[in-house]
Amino acid sequence: MKCSYLEFVFRPEIYASTFYVFLAVTHVLCGIVSSGLNSLVIWTIWKVPALHKPSMVLIAGLALKDLCMGIMVEPLYTAWIITAHKAESFELFCALGVIGKDLLYSLSTLAGFNITAISIDRCLAIRTKANYRNIVTLKRVVRFLIFCWISSFTICIPLAFESKRTAFRVVAVLGVIFFVVSKTSYILSILAIRKLRNQVSQKPEVHAESAERKANFDISKYSRSLRTLVIVFCCDVVFYCPLISIGIFRSIGAKISENNWALYLSVCEMLMLLPSTVNPCIFLWRMQDLRQEAKNILKGLLKRGET
Repeated sequence: MKCSYLEFVFRPEIYASTFYVFLAVTHVLCGIVSSGLNSLVIWTIWKVPALHKPSMVLIAGLALKDLCMGIMVEPLYTAWIITAHKAESFELFCALGVIGKDLLYSLSTLAGFNITAISIDRCLAIRTKANYRNIVTLKRVVRFLIFCWISSFTICIPLAFESKRTAFRVVAVLGVIFFVVSKTSYILSILAIRKLRNQVSQKPEVHAESAERKANFDISKYSRSLRTLVIVFCCDVVFYCPLISIGIFRSIGAKISENNWALYLSVCEMLMLLPSTVNPCIFLWRMQDLRQEAKNILKGLLKRGET
């Protein structure tokens, strides 16, 4: 038996293997960690006025996407694998597969929009300097995030009813566009930092000490923030590359057996879900302000629990 919109043959013996049991357990664990950490990141940014900045709102938008992965997509994939073990669950298997995959690809497209927007935001911050606050405002960022959510689901949901070759072509093209724009933005940001540092080092000695101290503080803070976001970008590229690669092979007509295709796609989709767990870990590890405020919120919650 084969689902109408899924390129998976319903064979319980395939999904009963140890590997698929491992996938199900991984989805459960990642879902729990992702839900907890991303809730903490979103709640911290929401509750602390000092973090109400356009750049932090973009990070909150990414965390919201990751939270949806943890509370919606991970459980759906776990249930999907479990239902594959029983022959009488064919209809439920298909329904869970369609819903889970639609959500996964829609939210992954949203992640691409969001990560690209973050890279452009950092580029504007260093290259426009004083005009940055006039160009990038909270209202514009919120409107952009709403546009991204609508666009992502508008693009991906109809693809569930198209041929899989068409769907993977769209995914591959979007992935390449997001990668090129983000990489270009980060390169421009790094070059701008180097140029600014050279300017500071060449200032006259009379004003060097005070000017350098101020400039170096700003550059140091910006550089650390940029490195954090580059790490997130690189991790996401690593996790998404396998799917884009097999999408390209599939779109050009490469022949893969049904069993192998099910295995490859399951692994790639599990990797696509990992950023929702890794991203908040990186943000809380690398962003000192966010980490400290998150600690304060957790301490406050623990004190309330004790009383």
